[in-house]
Amino acid sequence: MAAYSASKVVSKTLSGSTVDVITITGGWPSLEVVNRSTSVILWAVAAPPGSTPADPTAAGDNIEPVLPGERVVLTFGQMTTQTQIVKLIGNGNDYSVVGTIAK
Repeated sequence: MAAYSASKVVSKTLSGSTVDVITITGGWPSLEVVNRSTSVILWAVAAPPGSTPADPTAAGDNIEPVLPGERVVLTFGQMTTQTQIVKLIGNGNDYSVVGTIAK
């Protein structure tokens, strides 16, 4: 499991099929999860600001699929001073998690 933190954007590559933990500290009301892989589904889970989600499993219950080349916006509501944590699993996927204003 690898852990990364930034105020707005984290762009990394999953190491095999281990879980990555992404912490965005900027208080954004939404996080955009971008799957930059062209062939492998990425799975994402988030929890309310200030809390930590359980580790995801591929195709598990309450886990968002992010298809190859696609993105999913996870909306938390309003700006907050608390951190947002997203956990991702896939298989060597390139990805980005971006703090953003919901569109």
